[in-house]
Amino acid sequence: MKQVRVVVQGSLIFDFFAKAKVLPKVGQTVSGTDFGMFSGGKGANQAVQLARLGAKVHMIGRVGCDFTGDFLLEKLQAETIDTSFILRDKESSTSLCAVHIDEEGRNAIIIVPLANARCVAADVEAAEKKIAAADILLTQCETTTEAMEAAVNLAAKFGKPVILNPAPAAKVAPEILEKIFILTPNETEAEQITGIAQGAFEPPEWRKRAAARLREMGAKRVIITLGADGCYYSGDGKELYVPAFPIKPSDSTAAGDAFNGALCYALAMGKGVEEAIRYGNAAGAIAASRFGSQASLCTMKELSSFLTEHEGKVQA
Repeated sequence: MKQVRVVVQGSLIFDFFAKAKVLPKVGQTVSGTDFGMFSGGKGANQAVQLARLGAKVHMIGRVGCDFTGDFLLEKLQAETIDTSFILRDKESSTSLCAVHIDEEGRNAIIIVPLANARCVAADVEAAEKKIAAADILLTQCETTTEAMEAAVNLAAKFGKPVILNPAPAAKVAPEILEKIFILTPNETEAEQITGIAQGAFEPPEWRKRAAARLREMGAKRVIITLGADGCYYSGDGKELYVPAFPIKPSDSTAAGDAFNGALCYALAMGKGVEEAIRYGNAAGAIAASRFGSQASLCTMKELSSFLTEHEGKVQA
């Protein structure tokens, strides 16, 4: 089996997790049931998911010159991820995140961007040779528009497919969207980017309208992730709904990152879109059934076992 080569441009965040039966309301204090500190950030999570599935991963990003930055780099290096292009920023601290989770696995998150907000095009351009040699590039919107666009433009220069996970939700220039192989917003991000309210239509109709609007904005192919409802794909003249796998959710924090990492890996391996989405759904389901961010991400052995065990089983 060939080893795919992936460049991930994106965020690195030190996560603080607190779990309770319910999420606190404004002004309310609740008693927690669990606490943890983890290596996170959408970019780093996606890089780890790719590495655990067997990809050779090079990551581009920034952390501060502090103990949290040391921690994040050590975690990535332990996953055999190349961190040569993660800059140690002497003028900013490492990005931080506070995650609150209820017993249903739902979360409320506050991110303090810090070093992530200082990524520039030069950070990406330093890794030009790695992008030129990659099979695929994966990026998000959790650093800066400048860095994301530089990554997309370099990948396009060398004819490399790009997956853009527009998270957190952000407007993306049409000339950038046109260079994307697949755009992967979740339903909230799709709603925010398109301005089409979910409550205005029945779910199947809303998905079609939101995806159509994203294509009008420049995207060639769109996958809208729907959490427990699966995924909707639109592109290449076809529409496709892929149901989710049934699980008992524990923490949905990194489920979207697991999906994007596994989707990216499957596509780089030459899988078709529907099979790649099944890989993504399975990885997302595994992550949502576990506590933590990178701690919840699966290996290829776990993913294969899950797919075998759940063959023919999908969420109704």
